[in-house]
Amino acid sequence: MMARIENIWVNVGRSQFHLPTREAQVLRGTIGLLLPDLKALPKRLRYVGKQLEGTQFSFREASDTVEATCPWGNRFRCHAPDPARFGHMRLGMPYVEFDVPQRANLAGIQPFHGEIFEAVTGMASDQRGAYAGVRVGDGNHQIFRENQAPVAAFDGHLI
Repeated sequence: MMARIENIWVNVGRSQFHLPTREAQVLRGTIGLLLPDLKALPKRLRYVGKQLEGTQFSFREASDTVEATCPWGNRFRCHAPDPARFGHMRLGMPYVEFDVPQRANLAGIQPFHGEIFEAVTGMASDQRGAYAGVRVGDGNHQIFRENQAPVAAFDGHLI
């Protein structure tokens, strides 16, 4: 972690969060995190929960994940390492999943990233529906998934 008055950088494996000391930015989607000891996470989150009352902080345990919302509203889906899903990564940010409006052109998102950025792309579906995926690094993906909820206005965040 590197701290300065105007910015804090927090490493998560080979990825980083830049946390400037200005108005909070909220990603329109969910950040996927891999944690080496997922079982210890709920205890740590319960410990800070009282200090974060009155914010948007929350979390819930699911069968194989912990879903959390930070005090400003950013959503995280935390996973244990799983070579079948995440390869060699044990700590890191394997994906960022963007909410896109219902009826978004997923079939257009996928080739755009392939043609313009020469990225490896694909279309797939799971229990939550269809999505477009873009490989953006070794073990890192962007996922574009249609969402029925209104999509918030863009606040200038970057990845």
